[in-house]
Amino acid sequence: MLTQVGGKFSVDGWDPKSCDVQAWLERSPWRTLEGTTYGVGEGGPTSHPALIEDVLVSRVYKMDIATFLTAERVSYRNIPRLVAHAPDEASQVFLVTQAVDEARHFEVFCNCLHECGLSPIQRDRLMEDVTTRELRRFYDLIDEQVDKGDFAGAMLAHNVVLEGMAYPIYRYEAAYWSVFAPRLTRLIKGAFADEVHHVLYGERIIPALRSVQPAAIG
Repeated sequence: MLTQVGGKFSVDGWDPKSCDVQAWLERSPWRTLEGTTYGVGEGGPTSHPALIEDVLVSRVYKMDIATFLTAERVSYRNIPRLVAHAPDEASQVFLVTQAVDEARHFEVFCNCLHECGLSPIQRDRLMEDVTTRELRRFYDLIDEQVDKGDFAGAMLAHNVVLEGMAYPIYRYEAAYWSVFAPRLTRLIKGAFADEVHHVLYGERIIPALRSVQPAAIG
């Protein structure tokens, strides 16, 4: 049963505070991105020479970014498709802002590989190479939940599990590249801040959904 929270949106049993467009405007477009190019400001520390001169470091750098891109591609392709299945207006609005976040992440990481000299075809090939069988199965599972219109299953798989993986992975990657590629560290931290917010929505909406089926993602 829809209820009114604050008289702004119809909401189905969860608290949309900090998940509206105003919160998004305060969080991303202005507070964290103003004065930046692809999320990074002018000046600051430069990349370590090994990033270019050391073949192994360069290869790992590209592989890590390609791995980020595989997840961001799943996100920006699927989140907009869930808007039509969202249970209330507040959810629809939040998912639209999340879709913009995911598209921005995909673009900034694509730009990193472009700066390394990779064409879109080479980038996509590298993304295929770094996608393990297990990861592909998980991505396919998210696609399946979205295809079925299973909002609860898709939210649990995507916003809680996939986005939740950013906590350990992005923290490690930000620290790992802080010396070799401080610019990438800045981008990772920016994406991580968004992912935390996406997980917050997932944690709020899942308990409010009456037909969550955890077995669907097992």
